[in-house]
Amino acid sequence: MIMVVVVVVLLLLLLLLLLLLMMMMMMMTTSTTTTTTMMMMMMMMKKKKKKKKKKKKKKKKKKKMMMMMMMMMMMMMMMMMMMMMMMMMIMMMMMMC
Repeated sequence: MIMVVVVVVLLLLLLLLLLLLMMMMMMMTTSTTTTTTMMMMMMMMKKKKKKKKKKKKKKKKKKKMMMMMMMMMMMMMMMMMMMMMMMMMIMMMMMMC
């Protein structure tokens, strides 16, 4: 019982550290916060439908932004998956003991 609990705690700590590292990496790559990125996404969606032929030079930047957003989304998904795995592991451990 005690050993199992200790193992679970250790796993939790490790995962938390990993999550923190991931977050730090995210912040470093995209100095801006998630809210601002979301706002940018909204703006992008609005602009794409209206203006297509006028500005050709700014499209490259938009593509880069889209790539960044995709990366962010992937990271978020990974985080969610990690959390889910954690929960499952804990549940299994609890059931065992």
